[in-house]
Amino acid sequence: MIASRHVILVSLGTDGDIIPYLAVGVRLRDRGHRISLLGPEHFKSAAAKLGFDFHPFVTEEAYQDFLADKGMWHPVKAGGNIAKWGGKLLRGQYALLKSVLCEDSVMVANPGALVARLAHEQFGIPIASLVLQPWLIQSSSAPPLMMPGLSLPRWAPPFVKKMYWGVINKFGDRLAGRELNRLRKEVGLGPMKNLFQWWFSPDLVIAMFPEWYGKAQPDWPRAVVNAGFYAMDGTTPLPSATVEFCHAGVKPVLFTFGTGMTHAKEHFGRALEVCSKLGKRVIFLTKYREQLPDPLPQFAHHCSSAPFSELFPLCELVVHHGGIGTTAKALKAGVPQLLLPFAYDQFDNGSRVAELGAGGWLSQRHIRTARFEVAIRACTEERIIANCARIRDKHFPEDGASRAVDLIEEQWARRSEKQKSAPKRTLA
Repeated sequence: MIASRHVILVSLGTDGDIIPYLAVGVRLRDRGHRISLLGPEHFKSAAAKLGFDFHPFVTEEAYQDFLADKGMWHPVKAGGNIAKWGGKLLRGQYALLKSVLCEDSVMVANPGALVARLAHEQFGIPIASLVLQPWLIQSSSAPPLMMPGLSLPRWAPPFVKKMYWGVINKFGDRLAGRELNRLRKEVGLGPMKNLFQWWFSPDLVIAMFPEWYGKAQPDWPRAVVNAGFYAMDGTTPLPSATVEFCHAGVKPVLFTFGTGMTHAKEHFGRALEVCSKLGKRVIFLTKYREQLPDPLPQFAHHCSSAPFSELFPLCELVVHHGGIGTTAKALKAGVPQLLLPFAYDQFDNGSRVAELGAGGWLSQRHIRTARFEVAIRACTEERIIANCARIRDKHFPEDGASRAVDLIEEQWARRSEKQKSAPKRTLA
């Protein structure tokens, strides 16, 4: 039996970035461990409902600044904007994390939470990296789709692949590594190189997706282990008005572009136009009602929040931004999906959905063209519907969070044995 530990969950981002950590935290809590969440202040109440201690890793003001910056969702500019935004927070985050650490602490951290990896290196605190999407792990054998026109072709010769990842790594070191290295110097550590390799735990990298979605590659870090998609859903109940709308006619098409997307007014407007032309009923799932036309026509319905596991099966098609959480929930529901990627892993998720035959994806520029209408039609063809049902029946249910906890506890047990003979480091 594993001794009770103080588990520090460290992550940044919106709901899709935080809920997986809550899912893992619940299962760790149920095994008798004390849980602390270091995340955006926005999720303080969610942590409290689950009985977790909470420490604001990102203030509400900084969180809202992130959401308001349209550049955070630009396929090219996003990386630089996030690095600049996050660099300002590093020292405060380091001080907060250090104040929470104690002798029995262990960390489960988002690779982007750089101070967690730093604390592991400085104090020897055990750390497991939670990776939500295959896109985050560099590979030359199966290159992820970074973005159209800037991705590494699988057929590229070895020297081209080496140059490509070299440029990517220099880009990361230049944008985020500089501020991190200044902090490292202040705490007595040497400079870090190759941020996009360094930021993973050297001991355990938990891939929160199954092998059939993102199989471990020969050139991935050896510490990577597939756990699978997590099963936890949002805590908001499905509104009765939404259920009534779904049952009032043929299944509607659902449009959602993420809990943090405040810049999708054009997308929702175009969706309404196309669905009107196609004779489709439509649901707009967004926290930001101001992005929608007012009033909505009778064939359209607005829902501010809903558990995907309950809503998606009631829909004919899910059209979304391509976040990994939304993608996984649509696969689990057995519903076709059309992805309209903005940035980050969303292009790669679109490519994987298309390869699975579970839907397709479309570049942002095409939503203004007839290709948007064609794509909606194509994603509701019988062969797509059949493939989605096959994936649902073959691969679900699964709970990657439970598997992740098994892996984490196994790591602690191995590390405890090694540390019996190792010199003890102080948190001072």
